[in-house]
Amino acid sequence: MKYIVSEKLNDASGFTAYAKARMDVEDVLTSEGFLPLVVTYTKANLKSFKERTKRQFDAYKTWKNALKGLGKGDSLVIQYPEDNNCQLLGFLFNSLKRKGVKIVALVHDIDLLRFGNPGYGKVKWMLYRYLEVQKINSFSKLILHNEKMKETAVRECSLPEEKIVPLGIFDYVLDKSILEEKTGFDR
Repeated sequence: MKYIVSEKLNDASGFTAYAKARMDVEDVLTSEGFLPLVVTYTKANLKSFKERTKRQFDAYKTWKNALKGLGKGDSLVIQYPEDNNCQLLGFLFNSLKRKGVKIVALVHDIDLLRFGNPGYGKVKWMLYRYLEVQKINSFSKLILHNEKMKETAVRECSLPEEKIVPLGIFDYVLDKSILEEKTGFDR
């Protein structure tokens, strides 16, 4: 079977371009027969290291529970980075791969490339970088926007070039009525 992870925020508010891109991907893939696997969580602004660490383990358990029915021959599409940015998911994805699940990440962005070191100390930065690269490397394939993003990901994250498929576009699905209303143009 073919599945797509559908992340749902309990307290989602507002309509942003970030959310639109994710919804477009879900709409296109579900129309192509992919079944949604829902991962629900509550976004939280946690300050202490203890709270953030607990949230990582809670997120891991939530994902593990949502994906527990996957097995040999199944394919799973994940939009990356995942909304809850759980650094432990690489371990889960690797265990799914060992069970015979093909995991494809449609990459919207790579935090290591977008943010660099966000002021972490050396040890914390090395751990964060290790977990991020380990998670990215746990995917069977990565779909990136274009060739430039592929080159940067290979160079900066040491990703194997053969795992990466450049999509060649950076576009969203646009509702015809919105296009006409906002621009006066028809498709």
